Amino acid sequence: MIILRKKSQLSSLGLRHHKPGRSAEGFTVAELVVTVVVLSIFLYTLFQGYLVIQTQRLNVARQAHASDIAYTNLRKVTSRPAALTQTVCNTNASIMDLTAGTQSTEPGLDITQYGYTLESTTNLTQTLGSTATQTLVAYAPQGCANLTTAPVEIVSTVTFGTNGDKITHAAYVQ
Repeated sequence: MIILRKKSQLSSLGLRHHKPGRSAEGFTVAELVVTVVVLSIFLYTLFQGYLVIQTQRLNVARQAHASDIAYTNLRKVTSRPAALTQTVCNTNASIMDLTAGTQSTEPGLDITQYGYTLESTTNLTQTLGSTATQTLVAYAPQGCANLTTAPVEIVSTVTFGTNGDKITHAAYVQ
């Protein structure tokens, strides 16, 4: 004896109503295409996020290395360079006297000529690239007129990267 039941009764029993001509198992082509598209978008977004994170990590590592080099160069100058006299300051006032200009307009006096050595170029270019440069310069913030009593500002700068990124450390010495 065959008992006919309604669709709602079949579903409550965990049974499906089966339409003739349609397979009860598997996925349609449309369902597979949608799944592949959604999965592709998810993987693309994940990959792009990974690339951004890696780029940021490399930038931070370069900045940290440049900061280490600039700070190491600055620590080499613990007192006023003996050769940096009143006469030297007066002769170079146009580039180091900050009473007449600012650090952005004055290049400062390169003090590597007074026996201060910069970090090795190999160490610099190995991680920061071949265009990386380093400088160690002196400024007279209160002018050259009273250099013997006024502090001298020593600025260590490392420039690197294609955008001309700069790391600067500065200190005053007596």
